Amino acid sequence: MTSWFLLLSLAVLPLAAALADSALPAVPSAKVFPITFWAMHYWKQSPDYDKVIADEQYQLIKDCNFNLVMGGPLEKAQRYGLMCMSDAVAGPEFRELWWTPKEKVTEAQRQRLVAAITAVDKTSPALWGYHLCDEPGEVLYEKVGAIREIIKGVDPARPVFINIHPGSPVAKFIDVVHPDLTAYDHYPIFEDGAPVDGEIPPGFENSNFLNDLANHRKACLAAGIKYIATMLSDGHYVDYEADGVKYHRSYGHMTEARLRWQAWSALAYNAGGIGWFIYYTAGVKEYETAAIGPDWKPTKIYYWLQKLNREVGVVGGMLQGMTSVGVYESKPFYCWQRMGLDQLTEFDPNGFITGVSGGIVSVGEFKDAQGRRYLVIVNRNVDEPVKIVPHLAWEKIGGITLFDNARCRWEAQPRWVHGQAPLELSLRAGEGCLVCATAKGA
Repeated sequence: MTSWFLLLSLAVLPLAAALADSALPAVPSAKVFPITFWAMHYWKQSPDYDKVIADEQYQLIKDCNFNLVMGGPLEKAQRYGLMCMSDAVAGPEFRELWWTPKEKVTEAQRQRLVAAITAVDKTSPALWGYHLCDEPGEVLYEKVGAIREIIKGVDPARPVFINIHPGSPVAKFIDVVHPDLTAYDHYPIFEDGAPVDGEIPPGFENSNFLNDLANHRKACLAAGIKYIATMLSDGHYVDYEADGVKYHRSYGHMTEARLRWQAWSALAYNAGGIGWFIYYTAGVKEYETAAIGPDWKPTKIYYWLQKLNREVGVVGGMLQGMTSVGVYESKPFYCWQRMGLDQLTEFDPNGFITGVSGGIVSVGEFKDAQGRRYLVIVNRNVDEPVKIVPHLAWEKIGGITLFDNARCRWEAQPRWVHGQAPLELSLRAGEGCLVCATAKGA
């Protein structure tokens, strides 16, 4: 894991206090779990720039439990205790550098890059890193990697953020670009898109969302880096035309359960941070249901994100200090096969968790330095709650404690101790939970 996760601090004093005063398992020191959002209006060329950098908007960002903004003034982010991804080389004047794959970076272009990064205030505690580009294709990887090296030559301590396409060859991107982290955006389509392997019942995703998470987890674990997964927070639509045919692509309507399912799935798959698309409506009709509406005031999505960001930030911060052992999926998978299902793994009949009864779930397994096992269990049904019974290696377990999502702390008493009846967990639609299992006799 690279050191850039140490650049932020996460306030988890209530959690630490609860652990200190009880027999609950100790948690590794919390490291940062970046929570950000896409809002193109932060570029200085945007007509809404003055509105998005207003104090009122920064206070709303802070109150929504985000901790990282893309672009905007460093001093404004610092004032509100936020980190900032500098847009010093992300503007249109630099796009020509990375959008021409066959041309080498000229000396004049290199000097422009160096000057732009040099001008950024490195003493600012708000400076997280640098936004370079969005969704470069494979043909651009070598050029993007060369530009990243120039940036790192000026500021080796901070990451360079490069967002790639969903479904990209992550391992190749890492091999060619040598990134500090990977990042991508994937917006599950709930309302349209025909399934391949039969009818999908209501409430289950029909995209390759889980495959993308699995691919990034595998490639990043091999490289010893983390990834940021950007997900859908606004059920927008896109009208486009191809070969003379007009299309209307709907990303459906957003619900709190759909937000929960995406974020907790990312946690299960060892994400090192999350982002949301999109935060501001800012007069764009297709984004009219975003977290900040046309009147620049919070919508219901804002308040859903506010609660979810808080719990995911604390849980994600804890997981960064642990080792991702595996991720297991209940059948049926209910997702398109255009990426293949080879990255989705079933439960190991000889493993720590061998399956579940009562629902279709994703389960991420982690362990800490003391050997304790942690499970992130996610209800994949975004319409209905479930009561599940995990099938665990009970003969190895002394007790199980559940993390309280609403209070962002461990429950005061173990949910299960050795010798009791099987553990039953209630999960709302799309909800995830974190459980800690201590060894028998510990």
